[in-house]
Amino acid sequence: MVRRQRIRGHRLRPVGGGRCRGQPRGLLPPAGRRGVKVCFLRGPGAEQSVVDRALKVAQKHHAEAVETRRDGPQTAPEGTGLVMTLGGDGTFLAGARLAAPAGIPILGVNLGRLGFLTEVEEPELERGLEQFFGLEIDVGGQAVGVIDADGAIVSTASGSTAYALASGGPILEPTLQDLVLVPMSPFALTVRPIVFAPGQDVTLKVVRGPAEVRVDGGRQGTPVATGDVIRCGAHERRLKVVRFSPPESFYQRLGDKLGWGRPLVPKK
Repeated sequence: MVRRQRIRGHRLRPVGGGRCRGQPRGLLPPAGRRGVKVCFLRGPGAEQSVVDRALKVAQKHHAEAVETRRDGPQTAPEGTGLVMTLGGDGTFLAGARLAAPAGIPILGVNLGRLGFLTEVEEPELERGLEQFFGLEIDVGGQAVGVIDADGAIVSTASGSTAYALASGGPILEPTLQDLVLVPMSPFALTVRPIVFAPGQDVTLKVVRGPAEVRVDGGRQGTPVATGDVIRCGAHERRLKVVRFSPPESFYQRLGDKLGWGRPLVPKK
């Protein structure tokens, strides 16, 4: 499992978008862009130097940057994945009118005196954007895409009924040798779990960090940074588990342990 680290207690929402060359089509971003489109809403007191720095930070992370003003259009540009306000609480509220109707997350950068509604201060502008976690996925040497999420889980069939299931992944029958990739809290609704054929190695490259790798059953995580690569695959040796019940009891266990297929209200 690869998961984004939290810095100074901030838990910023992930931003959707990504790049894909090939299947699955659900990961393809609009117009083939690699990064998310960020709409910067400039407040009346925002200096040009601050705006320029914000644009450079966005471009550094392969994001498409669009600038607008409070007296500009009253709707976010098509394809916007994040509204970022540069100003005070008034600018943040103006940005909310752009973000809320489209269901777009908003990040406020305080350039005013109070900034009660904003999330980060102007000196933390770059650090705030860098907290968005991204993974570049490669399967069997073929590029799949880049996802923006809180993290990702790579699981075998045995692990598909644990944390992967709790994060929205599918249940795999235990004799399958497939791997499943489950994004954790992705912003883009099209970024869903995907199952890979047996024998495929899944490679995850951290394109925006920091993050850490955790192995189920392990005691502590291993920190990873931007540019680090994690390779996941099934071991050549299979674990021999003693079972006294027949294989078909797996489905019975799903009902007994997880309540799968059972009525929500037990019959009296």
